[in-house]
Amino acid sequence: MAHPESYALQGMPVWCTACGARRDWAFINHGRHVWVRCRCGHEWHEPELTRADFDALVLPGAGVEYANVDEMLAKLGFDGIFRGMYLG
Repeated sequence: MAHPESYALQGMPVWCTACGARRDWAFINHGRHVWVRCRCGHEWHEPELTRADFDALVLPGAGVEYANVDEMLAKLGFDGIFRGMYLG
């Protein structure tokens, strides 16, 4: 799911170590694990984010399911094509 705003974990803002971005994330949930992906294409597993955290971010009825992660990344613009840009 896309999350255009900044996001904090235990009061510390999430930021991309590859490009320094501090907002506009894709959160990817697979089983019990949540990954964070930046528009630059950098992705990391975030052990501080749980499935419950992910579910709390998803608005009821707003979830979209994709055939696979690559399709989701491309359709939401997190495949690296918008590297260096903030949208919205």
